[in-house]
Amino acid sequence: MIWKKSGSDTEGGGTWGPVKLFENHELGVDCVCFSPDGKLLATGGANITLYSFDDGEAKLIRTLLPTNRSSPLGRNSWVITLSFSPDSSRLCSGSSDRSISIWNCGDGKVVQRIKEVHDHAVDSVEWASNGRVILSSSYDKKMKIWDAETLELKHTFKQNDVIR
Repeated sequence: MIWKKSGSDTEGGGTWGPVKLFENHELGVDCVCFSPDGKLLATGGANITLYSFDDGEAKLIRTLLPTNRSSPLGRNSWVITLSFSPDSSRLCSGSSDRSISIWNCGDGKVVQRIKEVHDHAVDSVEWASNGRVILSSSYDKKMKIWDAETLELKHTFKQNDVIR
């Protein structure tokens, strides 16, 4: 659901109301994120949907990850976390099948994918503002730093507690 505030903020006025309900997820949405340039919105769950978000209007561009046998992540994978690259051209997803995927936002194709990057589901991915590394974390008490171009593992931090 996208909400919009109407009215003026100058005197504390205005009210919030729904303007768009997303119906492209059959089983719900677990994560959402805006691209750094503010022009794209990604939602994740049983699939990933990518919306253009110009002028406050969300328009479906494509489903990046349909939940069918041809899905790159398989039928039982759930997208838990999303992060756009700083230039908004790529999207990183972390999933319940312990994988990380990099998607091209232009054509919706998987650019890179690595399986079983953690011992549990990938709960968080975040692209560094310089675009050179991606950080992932999991309930396995590990944070990992990956090269954003090659997805080569650069370092693993082991923690005493679960990281989200």
